[in-house]
Amino acid sequence: MLPVMLESYYTIPSEHCPHPEYWHAYDGIATEMEVVELLGAFIRALQPDMVIETGTHRGFGAYAIGHALKTNEHGHLYTLEIDADLHAEASVRVVDLPVTCVLLEAQQYVPTAPIDFAWFDSETNQRLDEFKYFLPYMHDRTVVGFHDTSPHHGYRPTLDELGIQLLDLPTPRGVTFGRVGR
Repeated sequence: MLPVMLESYYTIPSEHCPHPEYWHAYDGIATEMEVVELLGAFIRALQPDMVIETGTHRGFGAYAIGHALKTNEHGHLYTLEIDADLHAEASVRVVDLPVTCVLLEAQQYVPTAPIDFAWFDSETNQRLDEFKYFLPYMHDRTVVGFHDTSPHHGYRPTLDELGIQLLDLPTPRGVTFGRVGR
């Protein structure tokens, strides 16, 4: 499937992002390809060992993260998805990469090592609870990312009180990164 311009889906021009047509996605729910590339760049630059992703969807983010980990020659991604069909599609996409697709709700998964990087892209109403659940497994160098944080999506992480330094990026759906600091 070839990527489509986001303009053809529900992302419309806004003050936050006046040109959503500059970004591309494989469907109306998938993370923008340009944001997926940024995820891979974060993994290459930060060199994490333990990575968590919530909301695998079709596995485009998992593929980018897994490819970067493979290039780094260390690290592993555990990506959590609750939809069996999406889990199956993503599992095929990440074959031969250091990625484990887990068919499980995020708060049922217990990490086996401290989390170095976490990407939250599940249902927006669950992400803050997922972050709080995983927080005890994080350290002061852990970097986190949240998708769909633009103003018109009605979701913005309110993590300031938890010691998170946030950086909002004006992409069509919005993406916010932060570093856990204690």
